Amino acid sequence: MVRLPRVASKGGDMHIHFGEEGQGFVEYGWTIVLVGILVMVIVIILGGTILGLWAQAWEALRDAFVPEPETVLLPLRYAAFQLGLIL
Repeated sequence: MVRLPRVASKGGDMHIHFGEEGQGFVEYGWTIVLVGILVMVIVIILGGTILGLWAQAWEALRDAFVPEPETVLLPLRYAAFQLGLIL
């Protein structure tokens, strides 16, 4: 038997009321997805902290952006060499 929605008519309320069908994952779907994402973020942060991955990543990034003395002096040497050739 198919249940049709009934229209509430008290006080001008025009909401359509359905039965208990349709309540479950559809109603709480976004909540479940957001809680799942939050749990994954917490697991990643705690796992990285426990295993020391964050410290290793920080050291790797810090070493990647610190220039070595030779790489700083090479353009200056090249400019001095070009200036010497011109003079």
